[in-house]
Amino acid sequence: MTIRTLTAAAACALGLLLVAPAQAGPAAKGAPSKPGKSAKAPVKGDAPAFEFTTLDGRTLKSEELYGTKGVVLAFWASWCGPCHLEAPILNALHKAYQDRLTVIGVSVDDAHKGKAVARFAARHKLEYAVVHDTEGTTADAFEVGLLPKLVVVDLEGNVALVVNGALDEEKLRARVTQALQLQ
Repeated sequence: MTIRTLTAAAACALGLLLVAPAQAGPAAKGAPSKPGKSAKAPVKGDAPAFEFTTLDGRTLKSEELYGTKGVVLAFWASWCGPCHLEAPILNALHKAYQDRLTVIGVSVDDAHKGKAVARFAARHKLEYAVVHDTEGTTADAFEVGLLPKLVVVDLEGNVALVVNGALDEEKLRARVTQALQLQ
């Protein structure tokens, strides 16, 4: 293991301890204080806009997605252990509801880690859209700190659910389907 990898892993672990309690302050009233808890995002009103080019070259624009299907933005990094556990769960969710929701895996890996992002997608045989937020603009707009972070945007383009940290398949599916009324 390199020093960079160890530093990133330590930062992820430290983030579990520092980020979640920090969200409980007045700026994020009602935000969860523990990983895996969900609440309305501190971003109020319309969900932030985004535009991505997927790993396979397609363009995804929020204005074309919001209002047509629910959108699940799954923020992750190739070095994040819980993100590896969540990827197949999101794949299953994508397969089950692809006619009613769009799943987008948003890598927050450093810009020079493009190959690691592609390897992650290939290793997990991801069938949903995967993008690399190389500048961190979308991660910043959705206030990503703790990984993995899941943001669900409803048909009206509003943030309906935020999940900080990993959940098991049953809980993740239940929260997303409830938020988007997919039952």
